[in-house]
Amino acid sequence: MNAELFAAFLVAATVLIASPGPVNVTVMAHAVQLGWRAAMVTNAGACLSLAVQLMLTVIGVNAVLMLHGPAFDLLRWLGAAYLAYLGIEQWRAAGNSDGKPPPSTASLFWQGLLVSSTNPKSLLVFPAYFPQFVDPAAPASPQLVLLTLTFGLMSALAFAGMAALAHRLQPHFSVRRRARLRDRIFGGALVLMAVGMVVGL
Repeated sequence: MNAELFAAFLVAATVLIASPGPVNVTVMAHAVQLGWRAAMVTNAGACLSLAVQLMLTVIGVNAVLMLHGPAFDLLRWLGAAYLAYLGIEQWRAAGNSDGKPPPSTASLFWQGLLVSSTNPKSLLVFPAYFPQFVDPAAPASPQLVLLTLTFGLMSALAFAGMAALAHRLQPHFSVRRRARLRDRIFGGALVLMAVGMVVGL
């Protein structure tokens, strides 16, 4: 693996992972609302989906999926609808979670998996992103495996770090009025991302 290309990849991956996205928002929302452990369950589901997407990138399946416009459009609409649903539910329940049982571990895991799986940007970004950092003078497959493993590990650690940071804010949102603001911020962010997904931003 070319050291300069790998260093450039690390920088680019950091920027890409840190960019606001559905997974970031969902994991941080769960950290603030439900605690760090709940956010880690959501993170696990999202990372499982990410691992599958990265594996498909390595074997070239994503390139095939990109050729099917209707399939991509369907995934985009499903992802947007799911994000909008989560956002609206969070907005409607703003500050009114007292007495309600917390989501189950399975529910948190599947929410993370579905949010990550229905984000169609991965289908576009990964196949175009990783080949830029492959040294043409060396076999491509081992390099792609290294890049995808690195990206997956960086994503998992970054989401965990975001969750830990968001969890530190939890005491500040214990008051009902602030809890309402918290839920509306995260709910609104998810709805905006759903709109952006539909219009192709």
